[in-house]
Amino acid sequence: MRVSIILTLIVYHTSLTFSALGSTYIYREIDSPTVIPFLLLTAPLDNFFMAALFFLAGYAAFFALKKRTASEFVQERDVRLMIPVGFVTALLIPFQVYFKYLQEGFTGNFGSFMKTYFPSGIWVYGWGHLWFLFYLFVFSMLCLPLFMYWKTHPGQLLKISAFMTKGVHFLIPLTFIATMDALLRPLFNTGRFILWGDWANDVLYLSFFILGYVFSSDERLQRKIFGWRLPALYIAIPCLLVILTLYYLDATERVQPYWHTWLWSSMKGIYECSMIVALTGFFHTYLNTETKAVRYLSKASFSYYLWHFLPVTGMTWFVLKSDWHPYLQFLGIVLPSYLFIFIVYELVNRRLFKTIRKVMHPWFTTSRQSS
Repeated sequence: MRVSIILTLIVYHTSLTFSALGSTYIYREIDSPTVIPFLLLTAPLDNFFMAALFFLAGYAAFFALKKRTASEFVQERDVRLMIPVGFVTALLIPFQVYFKYLQEGFTGNFGSFMKTYFPSGIWVYGWGHLWFLFYLFVFSMLCLPLFMYWKTHPGQLLKISAFMTKGVHFLIPLTFIATMDALLRPLFNTGRFILWGDWANDVLYLSFFILGYVFSSDERLQRKIFGWRLPALYIAIPCLLVILTLYYLDATERVQPYWHTWLWSSMKGIYECSMIVALTGFFHTYLNTETKAVRYLSKASFSYYLWHFLPVTGMTWFVLKSDWHPYLQFLGIVLPSYLFIFIVYELVNRRLFKTIRKVMHPWFTTSRQSS
């Protein structure tokens, strides 16, 4: 499920260029009938997939803490989350912003751009799509005392999961999440992922992170949720239809009524909860197999996540110079971008880093033993 979501990121972020309903670096205005396919790619994803990633991260945290102490968990979070945030913020985001500047008429080279980018640009564009890792790090640190308490007092966690297993009690946290998102989203929908003041996303993603941890702890609760996959899908579909209608109106009308935001946030809250229940159930029932492709993509998905926005932005700047139809432009961005991240993973992650580890083998061995 995690791999599938990450693999959609190139399609999703490319679609934002043409739908103009989301945060990306380069936009292209297109005629209203032509925008519909891009809305069909954008709306189903951006209303639930980040919440699903936090839910899955909470699920993984349970198993990570089963074999780690608190200090080992913190060290692991530092290395796996904050080092990539620093790398991407310093080395990749400037290139992505540079393509944005070129699209908007900037004529200087990358060196002259960098003189203006630091330090002011880094405060404007920040960590870009790596906000997810930063939020996840903060949530992990905030929840660590609670998770360690549950680890040392498993009976307390069992009481919670047992309560959620009874009847439809599992709907209580989902109702809370959907309600809070409906109330907070219209008030704190800035689009700037800086944690402080981002209360709608803070409450939503932190709640799903904790819920994922609880969900992973009890197979009875998992079976309960899996059994609701069809009802959840039936709830999600009409919500999505309303969201798609609102997206189309927002994309084609110059003035958006204020009630659009309130209706959208209400539908979004229900949709994201329903989709996570539905997808976990369907993936468990029909795709709960481990193949060579799944193992490969599972290892590659994090690298894909780190690198994907660079080729998307670069190819968007290049392809939009053409007079191709928007659908051809879309394919001209998406297909080379997938090829790019595949090559990067094969050459950089699997070969270059493997060579570095061999050369520095004693250091890596010592580091693992000391941790």
